[in-house]
Amino acid sequence: REWEGEDWPLVDEEGGEWEVYAISDIHTDMKENWLWLEKNTASKKCSSKKRCIIIAGDIAANLQTIKESLRLFIQVYDQVFYIPGNHCLWCYEDNPNPMSPDHLQKRSSLRKLV
Repeated sequence: REWEGEDWPLVDEEGGEWEVYAISDIHTDMKENWLWLEKNTASKKCSSKKRCIIIAGDIAANLQTIKESLRLFIQVYDQVFYIPGNHCLWCYEDNPNPMSPDHLQKRSSLRKLV
């Protein structure tokens, strides 16, 4: 569908003003990056505007770290949109085949995180 003028799709069917943020490659499996995320998601929602964030890949390689990172974003933003990156789908260095059972299982697990 094409949108014209004021006929844009609404998030959660709610209008109003939105602040939209985007980030990628945060690699929170690295301690310095995890600490940065904790610091920058410490403040709760304080704006009268709704806020959403698009996370465009590469949160971490570990599923638990991805889940904890998303939990921090969800506490601060009204909507969180997440697109897994190549690091998020890594399983083992010795298994580079993206169609292997390990990789397919991880893809399935990512869908169930949130």
